[in-house]
Amino acid sequence: MKLRFGIQFVGARTRDEWVEAARRAEGLGFSTLVLPDHFGGGQLAPMPALMAAADATSTLRLGTLVLCNDFRHPVMLAQEAATLDLLSDGRLELGVGAGWMREEYEAVDLPFDPAGTRVERLEESVRILRSVLDEGRVDFAGKHYRVSGFEGAPEPAQEKVPLLVGGGSPRILRMAGRHADIVGVHHNLRAGEAQVHDITLEETERKLAWVREGAGDRFPELELQVGVGIFWVTPRPHTVLDGLSRRLGMPPETLATLPNVLVGSVSEMADKILGLRERFGISYVVIQGRDMEAAAPLVSTLSGC
Repeated sequence: MKLRFGIQFVGARTRDEWVEAARRAEGLGFSTLVLPDHFGGGQLAPMPALMAAADATSTLRLGTLVLCNDFRHPVMLAQEAATLDLLSDGRLELGVGAGWMREEYEAVDLPFDPAGTRVERLEESVRILRSVLDEGRVDFAGKHYRVSGFEGAPEPAQEKVPLLVGGGSPRILRMAGRHADIVGVHHNLRAGEAQVHDITLEETERKLAWVREGAGDRFPELELQVGVGIFWVTPRPHTVLDGLSRRLGMPPETLATLPNVLVGSVSEMADKILGLRERFGISYVVIQGRDMEAAAPLVSTLSGC
């Protein structure tokens, strides 16, 4: 697949700041503007924020990375997603996840069920979402959700709204392989935080094997995505990696290979991304908003390749 880049923002202090960020991302050649889904910290509510970004742009795609399944009933989410896709002329990429931050659940008195239960519930939700978005109606009887005769959601502009599911555990990656169009290959967040040793090249290979197990014959159709947490353009990558090594407890030569770490010159970063696509098939890279300007030359070099 051709390479493309997303940019992830969290919030903005004013409407003008938000609109300018979206327009700047579009102008720099980013494919998609994405938002996470957390409480507090200045986090914009994803759906209205993405609608404002849609109104300010014309080609920029709009994504959620990712919505916590337990915060919304899937029928309500499907109706909101269909509406956003319709009103943005077909630019939505809907990302959903099982939820992982215990403190957010506790803050609003939601039960934080075991990971397996949350993933099981997410799979039912994904099936409901797909039915509503594809057919405009759903009848579903599962362990966690029962929906009887729902119909009437607006018809999305896209023939098929792309669905993104990401994670790092066997169960969620197999499920993503079964149902998603875009699979995010990330840390296993079961413990409530990212573990740097969980995203080495060897671990990435293992995670993709789980995706293949779930996807079967449809694996070649999947778009594989990775998020970059450390981005640093520098002519002296060893200096930066040595500092990170002391902080993260991983040898600098190993850190340099992690899919979610880009440190070095633009040409070195480009070679690494091309290598990740060659080895793993990863073609969709999401950069953090703070790094948008620094990443612009990389995006210009590789987008569409």
